[in-house]
Amino acid sequence: MKKIAIDKGLDHLKQELQKRGYMVEAADEITGGISAYIYNDATPDGDKAENSALRKIVTAADKAESGYLLIRAGDKNVDEIVDIIEQRLYSPLF
Repeated sequence: MKKIAIDKGLDHLKQELQKRGYMVEAADEITGGISAYIYNDATPDGDKAENSALRKIVTAADKAESGYLLIRAGDKNVDEIVDIIEQRLYSPLF
């Protein structure tokens, strides 16, 4: 089972990923290696949270046992995110 870290505020994605069999944890509560980190690039009040996301990414990298994908939630739906996780890339090379 793939373990996914996700930013708070992305509950709709968290629930859908759990329904599809993924183990999903809040990014600030990571307890081990992850396959992907899904982040939100804005805070609830609409401000950019780049520094906050960067700190979380560094923390997650410190706890990861191997490389993992960084996925910006943005306007992606759950199917697009699952494709990225399973293919381990954002788009085909050719």
